[in-house]
Order: sequence, then structure tokens, then C-alpha cells
Amino acid sequence: KVQGQVLFDELDRFDSENRLHHIPREMGLPIHVFTDIGYSDNTSLIFAQFVGNNINILNYYENSRCSVDDYIAVINKLYGENAIVHLPHDASKAESTGETVRQYWEKRCRVSYDAPNFQGNLPRLSNEEYLNRVKVGFSRIHIDDNESNRTLLDHLRMYRRKWIEGLSMFSDPIHDIHSHAFDALKYLFTWEGSSGPQHNAVTARYKSGIRRG
Repeated sequence: KVQGQVLFDELDRFDSENRLHHIPREMGLPIHVFTDIGYSDNTSLIFAQFVGNNINILNYYENSRCSVDDYIAVINKLYGENAIVHLPHDASKAESTGETVRQYWEKRCRVSYDAPNFQGNLPRLSNEEYLNRVKVGFSRIHIDDNESNRTLLDHLRMYRRKWIEGLSMFSDPIHDIHSHAFDALKYLFTWEGSSGPQHNAVTARYKSGIRRG
């Protein structure tokens, strides 16, 4: 056990129920890509399908100091036009070019239009609400047994709170190399609980006029 492990109970149940196993891709359903975008920090991508009540995680990818085009190339190589990208709440901030992160992605891959109040990006929630959604929904997670997803699980197992000796209490979860994978996962449950498929998605909504692939 990792001291202060945030998802201890959820991962213990995950292991006992053997939910790391071979998962075939459902060809009739889209691949949803949940992104935690960084540059000097890791960018993390989770690739998932919603099948009945299950959330099937098929792949995980992470890297740092890469261009957006590099990540889009990975998405297109894995799943092409079947991939639907969900962007975090801050993707509408302008870059030095004057173009927003969202506008750049929209020109190059399929981007879901999720929350109107956040310019189509995923809504921003409190840290407590993010964590609650992950904990409540984690029992529906199944993960394909491959090397990329083992990296994802390693990060989730190491996502932890720090013990503060003088106060005899744990801190909020630590922002470190392991937290980016959790952030991508929290965006999955943000979408699924706010504007998503309610367990059985076939399509996502799009803003009229944007490129669909």
C-alpha cells in the first residue's frame, strides 16, 4: 500500500474483480479521448469506449515537451476518425498566435462540443467534485491488459496525499508526475456525468461548422 493513496479502496476492488483483462474494441462505437494537456508537464491521453454500463479503457499515452501535432498524430494513428477528443475547461485560452487551443485542435481532429458555458470544453468542477465522480464511477472501469495501460495503473496507484507530521493529517492530493493520469481520468467522469452518454454513447455532439474528420 502507498501511504496516502487516493484511490486505495477503488483499486483494491478493481484488482479483486480482475478488471484488468483483454478487452476487444467495439467497432460500432466511437473512441473517446480524454486529455490533460501540458508541455513541460506530461500530457496524458486516455482512450475509452462506453459499452453498456462499462467504461472500457483501451489505451493510455503520455509524453512531455511535444507539440500538439505530435499528440494528434498519435490519436489519428491509433483510431483515426473514430476518435472523439474532449478538451479540458481551459482549452479556450488564447496562445501567442491568437488562436485558442481548442481552435487548433478543431482544425486537425474531431473535437466534441461539451459544455456551452465553457465554450464547448468540459466544465470546471471543484477538486472535491472531480474526486467524488472518479470514486463513484470507478467500479465501472475495465482496463485492457497492455503495456500502456499498466503505466496508467501505476500512476493511479501512486496518486497520493502527503502526510503532514506537524498537523497529523494528509494534504490535498500531490501534483506530480502521477497526477496527470488522474486528471485525464477525472475529465472522463466529468464528461460522462455532465454532458456525456449516460452509459451508452454512439455519438457526441458537435458545434456546427467545425471539422468532423
